[in-house]
Amino acid sequence: MKEILINVGLNNNTAGTLNKGSEESDVAIHVEAYFNSRSDYKLLWYEVLDSAYDGEPERCFVAKLSHSYANNSKVLHDFEIIAEMMGQDSIAISSDSMECLAFGITAEKNMKFEREYFKDEAAIRKVYRFGN
Repeated sequence: MKEILINVGLNNNTAGTLNKGSEESDVAIHVEAYFNSRSDYKLLWYEVLDSAYDGEPERCFVAKLSHSYANNSKVLHDFEIIAEMMGQDSIAISSDSMECLAFGITAEKNMKFEREYFKDEAAIRKVYRFGN
């Protein structure tokens, strides 16, 4: 099994059938439920962290998923569809073999993956002060 780390913004996220005015925690629960419902990606863990998008504060769903696909192109294609479904401009993906943004179909594709903005295990350790 291969593993990927993803960052999914929670502002304006349309995961599930959320009503306008839903609490952020409701959105995170719907994102978690979505990934738990998929048979091709296994949700190993997730955390919700403070982040920013386009200069504005935004909570971020940071998750580690496992999958058995041989090609990164399949993962990228799946997450382009997921980004569109969740109403996201992009979803950041990192693994041993790639770092990229999976853009929603209707998103402007003028952004690039930037490591300094990506939330990973080190960001979680910093928040919770465990490990090195």
